[in-house]
Amino acid sequence: MTADREPEAAAAGAQPARPPVDPTPNALAGLDLGDIAVFVQVVNSGGFTAAARTLHAPKSSISRQVKRLERRLGTQLLHRTTRAITLTDAGRDFHRRVATALAEVDDAVIAVVDAHEVPRGVVRFTAPPDLGAEVLPALLAAFTAKHPLVHVEVDLLARTPDLVEAGYDLALRVGRPAEHGLTTGKLQDMSFRLYASPGYLAAAGGPPDTAADLADHSCVLFRADRGRARWLLHRRPAGDGAGADVVEVDVRGRLAANDMSFVRRAAIAGAGIALLPRLVGESAVATGDLTPVLPAYETASIPLYLTYPSSAHVPLAVQALRDHLLAEFPT
Repeated sequence: MTADREPEAAAAGAQPARPPVDPTPNALAGLDLGDIAVFVQVVNSGGFTAAARTLHAPKSSISRQVKRLERRLGTQLLHRTTRAITLTDAGRDFHRRVATALAEVDDAVIAVVDAHEVPRGVVRFTAPPDLGAEVLPALLAAFTAKHPLVHVEVDLLARTPDLVEAGYDLALRVGRPAEHGLTTGKLQDMSFRLYASPGYLAAAGGPPDTAADLADHSCVLFRADRGRARWLLHRRPAGDGAGADVVEVDVRGRLAANDMSFVRRAAIAGAGIALLPRLVGESAVATGDLTPVLPAYETASIPLYLTYPSSAHVPLAVQALRDHLLAEFPT
């Protein structure tokens, strides 16, 4: 280190006394991180004067903090003479270790501060398989392209996990969640409509003309009972109609499944008419894989929510994904 005499330094040639050990039990518990940071700055700057200039503090205060650190540690970290300040063996080892640790603390602080300005980090998201696999990929691809520092991890689960207990940041939920401590944002009122492939309709001689005609068609069923199901359909009123007519239709089919993605794929393959979430069906209509059947009919709507744990401090990455989905989710 460069020459830098402390005001408190001993006369030239005098041997520095070993600092007394602080009598406080468990002295390590009393260490001040600020004192450690000052010590590191003194070493990095080459002396007390330069460190005081860098830290914009009086030289005497810098000296007192280093002495306090030595007293807490019960060992001398610096040799002080009239001409120079050098590290003791203990000081050299201590500096090597704490300088690395302080650099990591600085990085962590910067990351936290940046996280308040730029979305970053991991967002854990859960959704039902039926909707998540069909609707989320395009939405999340657009989001991650816009926010390259955010990683989205999606779990498609048939069960409904406890968000707080399972550590999820966001969830797509059909119907209003019953758990306490959650905040919800309504995405849409989801209804189911009828769809079939162009190939099936051509082979069947055309689409049904009425809801009752569905009984004469092969249908792809969701959670059927021995190949049978009952569909409750609402005919949407035209123009200023006062209400919707409700029709119950008993339908049959040789294919049934407990997974809506399977039902959609089977309908595309020509297995029959399927009752699908409008979100799912319309995306297949856009690609030409499916055609709407009896478009005036649909089921009663079910609210679809975006749900997240209530907190006074929602991470910026979670806020950004929440806002993106609320703004861009198809209606």
